[in-house]
Amino acid sequence: MRARTQLRLGRHHAAGSLLRSLPDEEAPMQLRWAAIEAALLGVQAALASGAPDRAARLLDEALRAAEPTGVRFPFVFGPPELIAFLTSRLGGLGAGERFAGEILAVRRRLRTPPMPAPLTERERSVLRLLPTQRSIDEIAQDLTVSPNTVKTHVRGIYTKLDVRSRREAVAIARERGLLDAEVADFSV
Repeated sequence: MRARTQLRLGRHHAAGSLLRSLPDEEAPMQLRWAAIEAALLGVQAALASGAPDRAARLLDEALRAAEPTGVRFPFVFGPPELIAFLTSRLGGLGAGERFAGEILAVRRRLRTPPMPAPLTERERSVLRLLPTQRSIDEIAQDLTVSPNTVKTHVRGIYTKLDVRSRREAVAIARERGLLDAEVADFSV
C-alpha cells in the first residue's frame, strides 16, 4: 500500500525502494496476488524512473509468478502504462507469452477501458504549440487553419490525454514524452 501511494504521488524512486525491501520484511503476504501486484508496481516505478530493462525484468517475474496460479487480477485491471508496456513486449515474453495473451483477452471480454487513442498528426502540431502560451487565434495563424479547427484539435487532445486544461495537457504530454525537449522548454 505504501509503495502504491508513493507511486501515485510521483515519488517513483521511493516506491521502488519500498518494493525492493519487501523480501526483507518478516510479515508474509496475505493475498496470493500481493507479490505479483508488488512486482507490477515495480514495473510502473521502473518505467516512470526511465529504467525499461528493470521494468522488463519485473514484468517477466510477475508473469512467471502469476501463470502457475492463474492470477490475472492485477494485470487485467492494471493502469494504461502497464498494459501498454505489456503489449509492447508481446513477441519477446518467452514462456509468459501465452499467459500475456490470455490477460489481454480477459481485458477485452470485460471491456476494460481501451488504451487511449493516439494523437493525430494535426493534434500533435497543436500540442507542440500549447507550451508557447500563444492564443488559439495565433496558433490558428501559425498552422494556417481556422480558430475553430484549432479548438477542435485542442478538445481532441484534452479527451485523449484525459485532462481539462492547457496546463494539464502540457504537463501530461511532457510526462509521456509527447513533447520534444526543445519544444517543451520553449515558453514565451
